[in-house]
Order: sequence, then C-alpha cells, then structure tokens
Amino acid sequence: ALTLIKHRRGPIGVTAVTHNAIRTLLAKIEALAPSLGVSVRMQHRKGDGTSTPAIQIARSNEAVEVAVADGSVDVVGATSWLFSRPEFAGSFDTLIVDEAGQMSLADALAVSRSADNPVFVGDPRQLAQPLQGSHPSGVGVSALEHLLDGDVTIAPERGVLLDLTWRMHPDVTSFVSRSFYEGRLGSEARCATQAVVVDGIDTTGLRASFVEHLGDRVRSDAEAERVREVARLGRRRAEMISRNHKVEAENRAQKEEAAHWFAIWLETPDAFFDWLEVRKQSPEFQKKFPHAFDDEE
Repeated sequence: ALTLIKHRRGPIGVTAVTHNAIRTLLAKIEALAPSLGVSVRMQHRKGDGTSTPAIQIARSNEAVEVAVADGSVDVVGATSWLFSRPEFAGSFDTLIVDEAGQMSLADALAVSRSADNPVFVGDPRQLAQPLQGSHPSGVGVSALEHLLDGDVTIAPERGVLLDLTWRMHPDVTSFVSRSFYEGRLGSEARCATQAVVVDGIDTTGLRASFVEHLGDRVRSDAEAERVREVARLGRRRAEMISRNHKVEAENRAQKEEAAHWFAIWLETPDAFFDWLEVRKQSPEFQKKFPHAFDDEE
C-alpha cells in the first residue's frame, strides 16, 4: 500500500471480515510510513473508535465518499458493507482484502467492484471462513479457496506464496510445512536461534508437562499451578535476556515485551487476550515492532 501511495497510485482500500483486522493493517501502514518517507492520510469507516494523527474515524459513508472524491484520503479501511455499495464502484486503484481465507466468495465478488486491482491476502490453511446456511456446489467457499481450486498451495501463475515464516523455529516449520504446505514453507534464518529451555536444555516444538492428581474431573488446581509455574519461569528467563547487553538490542526488546505479556497474564489471566489486542494496536507497540505479525494472516 505504501509503495502504491509513494508512486501516487490511489486511493487504496483495505477490507477484512472484522474491524480489528482492518485497524491492525492500518496501524502497520501508519507505523511503517515514516521509514519510507511517505505521508499517508487514512480513514477507518467505523461507528466508534479513536483517531490517530494518520487514521481518522469516518462515522458515515458520506464522509468517505467526499474524501475519496476530493482526493483528501490515501487509504480507506472498511468492511464489505462500504466497498460493495454502488457509489464506490471503480473508486479505488487497489483493494487489499486481508484475511481473504475467511471472506466468502460472494462478499469478495461484491467488494471487488470497488477497485481496478483487488489483492487477496491470507492463508486458507488456517481458520476457514464460517459457513452459514446451505449453498450451491462451489459457492460456499472463501475467496482464496476459490482461487486455489482444490490445490493445497497457490500455483505461481495464480499468485504469490509467502514462503518464509519469521516466527517459527525450523524444526517446527519443517513439520508444519510437510503437513500443510507441500514442503514449500521455510523459516527466516534468525528463527533458528529460538528455543524453549526445559531443565537447562534448549528444546523446540511441543513438550508435555505431567501433573499427578486424583479426582479432578471438572477442574484441577494442580494443573493450573503448573501452568503458572511455567509462565513464571518464562517471565524470569525473558527478563534475564532483556538485561543481557551481550544480546542484540532487537532481541532484548522482544524479551522485555514478552516478560510484560507474562506479567499481565499472571496478574489478570481472564482479561489477557482483550488486553493483548489493545496492546498490539497501540502506537508504542507498532513503533517498537512494526514487523511483529507480518506473517500472521
């Protein structure tokens, strides 16, 4: 999106099934824009929410229509309810459909009318689009499933496979790649330095932690305490690495953030995931970790 704006191709549309996904992508654009020397003006069509210097909340379709018409906006984020409206047909140079593996084919066709160049981004091997009701054969699929046409991964003539993960250790990636991606997925080189330390030994992948208890059919305080014990160990290790100046600054910052996550979970586990969504969208987090979730979708 930023490259298109830099070359004066716009406006750009951003859509997804949820407003959270839309706002996350807009926040990433806002965080990356200064590094590319790009000034970007964005609108998020939403009934409520908080504006930032680059992202303004548009509370009506008319506000978006006016901004697009007079060229006062570069990027518009909205759900399919806006981009499928007839008044926006052909209004955008490019429409980025995020999490396209969760968007129905019907919705994808409807929003595609708004742009000359629809771009579908996502991973149908992860969470599939939720089905509601019955559909004729071939219709009840997501946009990406339709494009794959029965293939497991996208063919080169149909699209681009992002074949590197920036999060998983190669040992983990190898299993996932063989199981779900026809062996086409690899890890970025620095992922090989990741490890889960168990009894002083660096390990990768899943590990079982057995707890002896009796009669805990509905709940187990012993298992809950073991989970907290593992979290406390993870927090202490993350804090230790974050203070080790022999470790590169980027890794120290990541461990400091991880220790913060552990601390929040240990204090308020029930509210952790709500807090995490807010944290990931905060300007501070986006500035510190602009590429943190580039391969999440």
